[in-house]
Amino acid sequence: MLSQERLQKINLKASTAEFLAVAGLPQSAAPFLSFGELNEASSPFGLKLTAVFDHLGQEYERFIVLGFDGSGNPIAIDTANDDQVVWLDHEENFRHAYMNSSIGALASFLLGYRDFVQDLLKAKGEDAFLNGEYGDHELAELRQKLALVDSRAFDSGTFWSQELGIMKSDQGS
Repeated sequence: MLSQERLQKINLKASTAEFLAVAGLPQSAAPFLSFGELNEASSPFGLKLTAVFDHLGQEYERFIVLGFDGSGNPIAIDTANDDQVVWLDHEENFRHAYMNSSIGALASFLLGYRDFVQDLLKAKGEDAFLNGEYGDHELAELRQKLALVDSRAFDSGTFWSQELGIMKSDQGS
C-alpha cells in the first residue's frame, strides 16, 4: 500500500489511488514480479520513472513505478493513458508495452496466475510448475480465465502474451 504522502505527489485517477492506498499490491508475485519493499521511504514504488532512472527525459514522467519483473524491467502506471499498467523494457530504451487496462485488472491477473500455479502444484507436485508439467489445455484455460478480465492483455507484444509464450516453451522442461 502507498502512503497518502506519496500518493499526493503523483497524479493518478481516484480509483487507482484508492486501490493503492487501501488494497495495494503484494510485495512479490508470480511470475517473478516485485512490487515494493517494506521500507517505503527507500522504495521506488510510487515514484515517477524519471526519479528512479534520472537519465530519462521528461516524456517518461507520465510513468509511475509499481514494481519490476525478474529482469529489472519496470512495471508502471501510464498516467497519460487512463492509468493503464505498462511494462517498460530497460534494454530497449524503456520501450513500453501494454500489461493491463488498470491496477484492478493487474491484481486480478496476479490472483489468477497464482491460482493456476497453486492448482498445478496441488495436482502434480511441488516441482510441477518449474518443470512445465502443464498442457496446452491448462494454458488455454488460464488464458481464457484472464481474458475475461482484460482480453487486450493477450494482444501481440504485450507482457502477458510474452509470459504465456514463455510458459508454452517451458512445457515439459
